[in-house]
Formats: sequence, structure tokens, C-alpha cells
Amino acid sequence: MGQFVSAYLSFFVDGPFFTILLGLLFFSLCLYIQTNRKPAGVPPGPFGLPVVGNLLQLGSTPHTSLAKISQVYGPIVSLRLGSRDVIVLNTCEVVKEAFGKKSVQFSGRPRVYSFDKNSNGGRSIPFSDYGPRQVLHKKCAVQSLQALFKEPVRLQKLVLHELGKIKALLIWNEGGPLMSPEFLRKAVLSLSFRLTFGDLQKDHDMLRDELYLVLDKARDFMENTSSSVLLDFMPWLWFALRKKAKILENSVDGLLGFVEKVYRIRKEKDNKSQNWSFAVELEKIVSEVNMKGSKQNDENAKLFPSDMAVLPTHCPQDTGKDAFLKLDDEDQVTILTDIFASGYETVSSSLGWALVYLLRNPNVLKDLYKELDEVLGENYLPSINDKPNLPLLEATVLETLRLSTVVPLAIPHCTTEETRLAEYLLPKGTMVLANLWSVNRDPRYFHDPEKFNPYRFIDERSGNIKQNLTQYMMSFSAGARRCLGYSLAKAEMFLFLGGLIKMFKIEGTNHDQPDLQSKFGFVLMPKSFKIKLSLRNSDSHII
Repeated sequence: MGQFVSAYLSFFVDGPFFTILLGLLFFSLCLYIQTNRKPAGVPPGPFGLPVVGNLLQLGSTPHTSLAKISQVYGPIVSLRLGSRDVIVLNTCEVVKEAFGKKSVQFSGRPRVYSFDKNSNGGRSIPFSDYGPRQVLHKKCAVQSLQALFKEPVRLQKLVLHELGKIKALLIWNEGGPLMSPEFLRKAVLSLSFRLTFGDLQKDHDMLRDELYLVLDKARDFMENTSSSVLLDFMPWLWFALRKKAKILENSVDGLLGFVEKVYRIRKEKDNKSQNWSFAVELEKIVSEVNMKGSKQNDENAKLFPSDMAVLPTHCPQDTGKDAFLKLDDEDQVTILTDIFASGYETVSSSLGWALVYLLRNPNVLKDLYKELDEVLGENYLPSINDKPNLPLLEATVLETLRLSTVVPLAIPHCTTEETRLAEYLLPKGTMVLANLWSVNRDPRYFHDPEKFNPYRFIDERSGNIKQNLTQYMMSFSAGARRCLGYSLAKAEMFLFLGGLIKMFKIEGTNHDQPDLQSKFGFVLMPKSFKIKLSLRNSDSHII
């Protein structure tokens, strides 16, 4: 027996198998060392595995894992995710320094699969790289949104319209419980549609079914975000994830196709019949931009007739400032898609979380009933102008946005040039992630950060909102790349949540409290739960 064991070991130790095994181990060790070698000046971070880097350490909830890693390595962490080096920012100070003070250096977008599919040829505002076209598109969108807010009463009327549909749904359902956040998603989707495109009258009903299909496609997009993220960091997984990737591509194409169809319907209508909407304002601003650009082009052609006969309609990202970008129909369709898509999923999910927190904190809900009744009386819903007089409602919106942080990881940035952040040197092209979930739970500014406590935002002496505390909150990112619809989203939440509480008595079912757990995706959505709504005063005439 001893001779057999000796011969067996001799075969592995002295034979070629041992040499091959030793070579593989040596190669793996070299690869491991090379993977984890950090150049001088790079932020600290945990060691990663060959090929996958630190991806496996992030688990199913990367935002919470990154927060824990930050507690060990500091507010700026360096990771290796698949084939990419990534810097993660975990406090408001470093996020503001990067995205605020040094916004130009940190406003790029990395060249990855998901951005390529979502940018529509570099036209999308959130997903396109920083450059003249992206800046122009955002400028047009912001000016259009500002024009909308000149008439806030119209937004209030749209919210009232959707609340009336919820009331009708309750009557049809004979007072039975509703499934949340499903009914909220449909209501906010309809609101976003009317805000973006206006009331298309007879065509609105025709498009309703397609609108709900868009909702389903959006859900496909949310549920397949993890697949696109893997392809961003490990593109060689394409063959394993191509079916999931196809779902993402179909959902993006379906949304663009739907918006283009609505855009064409609007174009066929008489301009005088077009009502108040983002699309109306955008069309005006785009017309002004193109007219101004055409005049500039004519002047340049007169000055340099031999060098500048005709300028291209679309200039590349590095075009000089003397050339202008003419916005065409596809540009307008993409901007409309950005506005339409950016609002409804985040707003509906945030409203769902607000109901979750209020059902689990009935004392806050009771105080909200009292505040709304005392300030507004029996027959009025809140308006934007009522915000100073409804501090608890505004604080509830702020606390919901803070605690839920429905977009926990801001869309990745990329450095446009070599730059410094704190004491670290970051080369051009560095991918940068902001962990907004970690920022909004910083115990230095938010005592007991896991607790739902709207009163933290209210000054005990004045009764007003603590504006100095809101500056440490980042639910919409920061700087030049901050979500362009953040003001609209907050206004929608204020009006919609205030209207729900004012009109309806909100209760859970069977004394079951809704779950606080969420499924990670591009948006953190609450799990479905049943909620019972009943009219607080069936005889009132809400205005």
C-alpha cells in the first residue's frame, strides 16, 4: 500500500502534470497581482479577483455593499469591475467637488454598451457624452421646463384630473383594496403623458393601450438593468446575455417608437389647437434656436465664402464654437423621450415608497391630515403656492426622496481630462460612480438615518424647512449632469401626495405592514402591497 501511495505521489510531483499545475498557479498569481496593482495616486480599495475584479463583492444590492466598503476605505474608493477601473464617491462633499466644482472635468459619459443603446446616436441628454449637442439639448429642455412652471395652476389641474380617475376607480371597485404601486404607476404615467404631449383629445384614448404597453416595456428595462450593467463591465459575456440584452434594446426602441408616433400625430394637428405641454414649449424654443443658428451661419458664410459654403446639419462633438447645430425631428423626439421617461418611473416609485412609510408611521399620516385640513379647509387641494404653509407635507416629500433614493447609483460619469479629486490624480476616461444611497444616509447630517422622520427637516422654532439640511441630500445627483426634471418631479410629488392624503383615508389591509425591502434595478421600486382608500368626505367638492 505504501509503495502504491509513493508511486501515485511521484506521478504528480515528478511528472508533467505537476509542471502544468504549477504553471497555472503561477499565471493565476501574476494575473491576480496585475489586476490589483494600483498606480500611484489612485484611491484605495479592496483586492479583486482576476477577470471579474470586485463585481462579486457587490452582491445583489451594490449600493449597500459600496457603502460598507466605503466605511473601510474612505469616501473615495477605487474598484476593478470586470475589465474597467471605477472610482466610487460616497459622501456629499466629494460628489459636490467632482460634479459641482469640477463639473466640466467630470461631465463625460463612459463608452459602454448600455449608453450606446440608450443614447439614440448621441442625442439623449442623460446618456450621451458631454459635448455641444448634449449641452444644446439640455438647454432646450431646461428652458421648456421653466416655461411650464410659469403656469403652475395647469399642473395642479392635471393632478386633480388623475386623482378624479382614482376616485372613479374606487367607485368601480366598490371600495375594495387597490394594488400599490400599480395604480400609482398608471396615474403618474398618464400625468407624464399629458405633461409632455398635452391632451391629444380623441387620439388620447386611441393611444391609451399603447401607453400601458410602454409601462410594461419600462418594467422590462428595469428588470434587465443588471444584464446591461454586466455587459458594460464584461462585454465578452455578450453571447451568454444576448437574450436579456435584446429585451433592453426592444424596450428602448419601443419607447422611442411610441414617442415618435405621438410626435407625428401632434405635427399633423393645427398649431392653434395645441394646448399647454412640454412639447409645445420645446417646439417654440427649438424654432428660435434654429432661426438664430441659421442667421449666424449666413453671417459666417458672408465673412468666409470660400471656406464655409454650407455647414453640416449636425456637427461632431469637437466642432468649434463658430459652427451651429440645427435640431431636427429626431432630436426633438429624443428630448421628448428623455422628459417623458425620466419622470414617471421615479415619481411613481417615490410615491409608492411614501405610502409604505406613512402606513408604517400612522402618527405622521395623522399629522398630515391635520395640517392639510387646517391650511386648506375642506374643499381645496394643495397648490404649489401653498408649499410655505405646508411644511410637513414638503418635509414628507423630502424624507421620502432621502430614504428611498429610488436611483441609488447615479448614472456613471467619466472624466473628460486628467484631473484631481481630493488628493488623488484621476486620468482622462476614468469611470466615476456616485453612491447617492450612501450620501443620503450619512449619519453626520441625518441622525438615525434608517428611520423615516420628516420632522428632521422642520425647524422647531420657525416651523420652516431647514434649507441647510437639504443641501446634504442628493436624490437627483448634482452639478451639470443632475436630473433635469428634478424640480418637476418634486412638484408632482408634492401635489399628488398632498392630494391623495387630502381626498382619501389611507389604510393598510388586515393589519399587514408593507415590506421595506426592494428589488435592485435602475430604480428601487417597493414591493407590491394592497392599500385601502376611502373618501374622507364624500359630500365635499374638491377644487
